[in-house]
Amino acid sequence: MNEKNDFELNLAKLFVYLWRRLPFIILIALLVSAASFFYFRTPVVTTNVGKATFFARPNVSHSESFTENDETTSAVVSNSSSALNSVDTLCYLATSPAVLEAVIEQADLPFSVSELSRMVSARQENTKALAFTVIVQSSDEAEALHVAQAFAAYLPPIITDLNPTSIIHVINSGSVSTQSSGGSDTKKPVMNAIISAAAMLVLFAVIFVIKEYSGNNRVFTNEIKRLYPKTKILSSYLSSHDISAAKRLRANLLLALPEKEGCKTIGFTAVHPDPEKSEIFFGLAKALSELGDRVLIVDADLRNHTLSSITKNDSAAGLSDLIRQNKYDSSFIQTIEDGVSLSILPAGLAAEDASELLNSRKFIPLLDKIKADYDFVLFDLEPIGANIDAASVGKKLEGMLVTYRSEGCTRNQLAQCMSQLEYAAVNVLGFVELKKKKPKKRA
Repeated sequence: MNEKNDFELNLAKLFVYLWRRLPFIILIALLVSAASFFYFRTPVVTTNVGKATFFARPNVSHSESFTENDETTSAVVSNSSSALNSVDTLCYLATSPAVLEAVIEQADLPFSVSELSRMVSARQENTKALAFTVIVQSSDEAEALHVAQAFAAYLPPIITDLNPTSIIHVINSGSVSTQSSGGSDTKKPVMNAIISAAAMLVLFAVIFVIKEYSGNNRVFTNEIKRLYPKTKILSSYLSSHDISAAKRLRANLLLALPEKEGCKTIGFTAVHPDPEKSEIFFGLAKALSELGDRVLIVDADLRNHTLSSITKNDSAAGLSDLIRQNKYDSSFIQTIEDGVSLSILPAGLAAEDASELLNSRKFIPLLDKIKADYDFVLFDLEPIGANIDAASVGKKLEGMLVTYRSEGCTRNQLAQCMSQLEYAAVNVLGFVELKKKKPKKRA
């Protein structure tokens, strides 16, 4: 497979990896959004706004009443009229301390100048005319309206007194409206959710890349086929009691074995320790015996005795005892079931020197004597990940089956197992996959 296909495969694996974690990413984004919503939320405040609107124009007749000889007075009036032609000047004048003090005094308002200054503002209403509005803000609607009406009643004569050159007409003698402020800005929670989701995607992508290139990532079935194209996956189990998978394994095993007469010796190991490995092995042996062949299963896992425990022969003498005495004794072999051509050679007594026994020169002559009475001799061996004894025994057999758990096997574990078997020149007949059982959907 070329580099382009490798890149496409890794990219597809990355998308699958992220897709499976998408619900978690969405959940985190929603939590961040909710937290942001409440964090940036401010109390909603309702304010009552009183308004009084005015229109101003210069008093031309009053200005013309001055004589031409009185140049000083004429200049003052002219300057005042032009100044009042500016809306900014009118707004400033309407909210000046002198005007506010006059409004308070004439309207008998219960405020100081500074208090009223905080309540009152003015703004231009029309850019083409000298129209402006005095705005009163208060938490009390009646108070806002009362102050606005006071300005409508007393502001025109006050400004006329300050500058006789202008006339102010009242357009709106007092009205009130409400406005609300506060709440939560939805943009911030949405942006925080997007940023958190993107950050989670990047984080998971980085974790995937680190695991992928460090060899600690889980291997997929398609990747095993790509890495080891000559080694087939002979069967996939949903559980160790999957009968149809056992029959499929039996059929493919018979096809994978070299064609020869006589007894066939097969080893069964695993990439890493798995409690269901020996149960799958036992199911395969039963399936072979159902064809009428004489099958002997040997518990060669001298440290754990898992197969012997399954068949309830854990305390019986067995393989370790035969190797030690260097003499074949068929009485060590136990029949599994009456009427079924399936027997077991238990592990025997606990063996602290398991490696020495399995690598002993006595093993081959003993194996030759055992083979004489059976069509198949199957060895249940310790996982390669736990000990390399399986590789030592495997090179003395005609073939080896390697089981792995699809949701728990990493690339490093698989590579170490296969390199050890290759180094020992073991003939790997195929893989046996134990899949994660999917929960049944409720109707």
